[in-house]
Amino acid sequence: MADVEKLFEKGSEAFNKKNWDYAIEIFKSIALMDPNHVKARQALRMTCIQKCQIAGFPGKMSSSIYGSKTLAQVGMTKPADKRIQITQDYLVGDPVHIGVRLALGSALRDGNYVDGAITEFEHVIASDANNTSAMKSLGDLWQKKGDIKKAIDFYSRTQQLDPSDRDVTSGLKNLMALGAIKESNMENAKTFRDTIKDKDGSSRAEQDKHLVKTSAEMDDDIAKLLALVAADPGNPVQAKNLKKAADMQRRKKDLDGAIATLERARVLDPADGTLKMKIGEIRIEKLDVKLQAAKAAAGGDVNDPNFKAAYAEKVKYQIEECQRRVKDFPTDMSLKFELGKAYYMGGMIDPAVGEFQQTVKDPKRKIDSMSFLGKCFHRKKIYDLAATQYTKALELAPTSDWEMALRYDLAESYKAQGKIEDAKAELKKIMNIDISYKDASKKLEELG
Repeated sequence: MADVEKLFEKGSEAFNKKNWDYAIEIFKSIALMDPNHVKARQALRMTCIQKCQIAGFPGKMSSSIYGSKTLAQVGMTKPADKRIQITQDYLVGDPVHIGVRLALGSALRDGNYVDGAITEFEHVIASDANNTSAMKSLGDLWQKKGDIKKAIDFYSRTQQLDPSDRDVTSGLKNLMALGAIKESNMENAKTFRDTIKDKDGSSRAEQDKHLVKTSAEMDDDIAKLLALVAADPGNPVQAKNLKKAADMQRRKKDLDGAIATLERARVLDPADGTLKMKIGEIRIEKLDVKLQAAKAAAGGDVNDPNFKAAYAEKVKYQIEECQRRVKDFPTDMSLKFELGKAYYMGGMIDPAVGEFQQTVKDPKRKIDSMSFLGKCFHRKKIYDLAATQYTKALELAPTSDWEMALRYDLAESYKAQGKIEDAKAELKKIMNIDISYKDASKKLEELG
């Protein structure tokens, strides 16, 4: 292992001298010798990105073609170590290819190289913040390592992005139960005091006070991070410190400061696709603050000219941001789905239908897409097509909440078609589950 560390030092020296090819050769050899060598994996990706920034990243067409060939080759290869070698070889020339990076993480996981797999799936998240495959895998791997808190975090994020994944929902419940048992430490507790004290004697309540930092504490942390950056401003590694500082600025509601800090990070790490996304999210957040202020000033009157202008401004930017993301990642169904929602919010119903008719083919977004297609057709006053979408979605509804929402919209479509008895039947089914759901009871009375 000592020899590996000496080799890593040589690679670091080559990196500092910008001898990219030699550094890549060293870091890649370490990663193959010790697939769990986290620093080598991180350095290998960074070095490949640095080289590609100078030599040029592969074009989207060649990346798509050769990346697909590599994935096909991986799919026909069973031994994990062979798959690791194939994917690592490809990523040297195309380090930001999400699909191949995912395949590398899966191969490492299958080979039981847990730390290596975690590193590669984290690299996927760095490029694609909403990649549910990587998040779910990270949840599984952290659970395997016994870190229940991190496992719960990744499962929760996966569930937020894909509520229809029953395996994640079930796994999250089990993890939270397990976490509660570990947290309470009931198995080893001898006294009541033991149950509320950590091993070092400090109480959980005392620890919890430090989980939420004050504004002054965050200011101090931001200043320290920016000082680290100032000490070595040209080092690409400093992009991480800038991202941390921006996250705290965002929590402090210093949105302009957060954007400026992330723009600095983009200069240091232009290959990090999450930076553009974060900047876009914060700009949308700024517009939402402006919208809420306009709503408050208008006393909640949605017809107020200032409120309508603020709403139109936010939706316009949201559409443009979603369009940019889809252009960057044209095969990402989650981004297409968000674009469809943005179109719908902006009243661009036909473009919204076009996006949802694509995302409905994605099993993870099938029900959501059918629901929005129903809403779109309803807005276009094609009520029979709206009812068809809601009915199809009902066949797949995983929870009673989903069922009630779909039946409520279905009742509206039936009512618009003059099918009063059918509308009443749907409202009764809702009330049979939850009599207080929205205004279902009132609507049933109005139908007579």
